[in-house]
Amino acid sequence: MTVPCFEELTIPEFLKFAADYPFATMCLPDRKQELEKLPRQYVINVIYTKVGNAFREWVDKRVGLRHEKVKDKEELYVELDPEIAKVFRASNAVSTSNGRSYHMMKATAKPRRTKEEIKRDKEMEEAKKLEIELKLERYEEMKK
Repeated sequence: MTVPCFEELTIPEFLKFAADYPFATMCLPDRKQELEKLPRQYVINVIYTKVGNAFREWVDKRVGLRHEKVKDKEELYVELDPEIAKVFRASNAVSTSNGRSYHMMKATAKPRRTKEEIKRDKEMEEAKKLEIELKLERYEEMKK
């Protein structure tokens, strides 16, 4: 499960939530020092694995509250004609176009190489070309 990094969604907050579910906290270390060293994602995954959708709903509620708070604070609301707003809310259209990184996710896509790797590959190609040329020259000599 992925959880955005908001002030309202920290490890102590996750642990407060998990306190209501003893079977989830049993999977986490008892000592505070050890808990502080755990990666955030690990704590999230343990709680979500043990608690399930209740944790997801709790996170979604927290994210929604945070978004509302930001909208109110920044005045990020948009005024729409009521008819357009109704159509917009009823719409379930999704973008199906391929994003910019679509081709990088293909199984056949080459991963990006470092400059050193590129240099090494070029040197290996040159060495192979030289080897082939030498073999061709030897072959020609043998033919004569």
